[in-house]
Amino acid sequence: MTIIRQPLRLKPRYVLAGIIVALSLCLASTFTFRMVRASYVLGFRNGKPRPLRIYDRYFGFPVNLADITIPGTLGPVQLRVYTPGGDHHPIPLLMVHGFALNGNRDGYLNKVANSMAQMGYMVILPNIPGETQYQMRPSDMTVIADAIRWSAQTTGEKVSVFGISFGAGLAIPAAVQPSVTGDVKLIFALSGYNNLDSIGRYYLHDRVDDPSGNPYLGNPAGPLLIVNGYLGELVPPKDLPAMRRQLDILNADRDRRVIDDGTTLLHPDAGAQKELDELQTVRTPQMHQLFIDALTRHRAEMAAISPSSVLRTIQVPIYILHGQNDPVFPEGEVEWMRLELAGNRNAHILVSPWIAHAFVGQPATLWEQLRVINFGAQLLYEASRRSPIAH
Repeated sequence: MTIIRQPLRLKPRYVLAGIIVALSLCLASTFTFRMVRASYVLGFRNGKPRPLRIYDRYFGFPVNLADITIPGTLGPVQLRVYTPGGDHHPIPLLMVHGFALNGNRDGYLNKVANSMAQMGYMVILPNIPGETQYQMRPSDMTVIADAIRWSAQTTGEKVSVFGISFGAGLAIPAAVQPSVTGDVKLIFALSGYNNLDSIGRYYLHDRVDDPSGNPYLGNPAGPLLIVNGYLGELVPPKDLPAMRRQLDILNADRDRRVIDDGTTLLHPDAGAQKELDELQTVRTPQMHQLFIDALTRHRAEMAAISPSSVLRTIQVPIYILHGQNDPVFPEGEVEWMRLELAGNRNAHILVSPWIAHAFVGQPATLWEQLRVINFGAQLLYEASRRSPIAH
């Protein structure tokens, strides 16, 4: 007797369920990998996870590093460029450093740049002259624009512009200048400011309110963070050389210690100690008035390099990530940004207790940490999409 086996026939609903499960597992694994990638690349965790080590071993790009100089509108512009080897059509990403004596050689940004280049990005780090001197200069927006234009023309792609700290606040108005608006794909600001005039007054210990009328909370770092550009307006001419030397020592001292409220401890010579104390603490009415007068005289240029002057006009996606207890730029700055960007569907803002100023590590729940990592994953996904420039 011959037994005839009937072919196995699955009911359509079982087939559909199997497909859905398979797709769900695929999407879940993709999402998980994106989250792991973002947590490492953006510096949210130390040490490369094993899955990334394996992936990069077989699929990552070798990285080429070059320091170059390009012609700029106001003079030569120094760039540090990380290029993925073997990728002839990399996606450009420009990173703007904050106050850093070593400029575009800043350790954190170079680590992120190298990791991004392994993923296939061409990462460009312009050297911002004013920021290396702890000064905010409108001319630095031109440097950033020159770097954006070169990056777009070199790759044929629109540029994602990332900024950190003072560089984040500067990058926003720089990226929306008419000369480069067609070359920018998105903007990312990490721990940036909104309005330099407000920050200047906050550093003077004046009351500055958020949109709800509540005062900025925290311990202001003191006006030494903004004094360099106006030093000649704050001290007598005869004392200017000595004071400039002391501030140069402050900026050059790689071993200086910053206490919890952001105040930098100095050990100047006795002759300059009193004036340094007055500049830092602004205890005397006379010094306070000198600062107020300087802020008033320079209000227009401060507005030009403040995001508050351009946020309502931004057309490209903008991502803003900030610490809930940021010791340099209080949360109120981000709430003003949120108000300016209200109704803008391309605006993405996250304030997290996990971030202090530019770095994670503060006490936070696992959920709060995952929110930051997911924010970073969404940012990287948006930055990875191709967007050719118009010719």
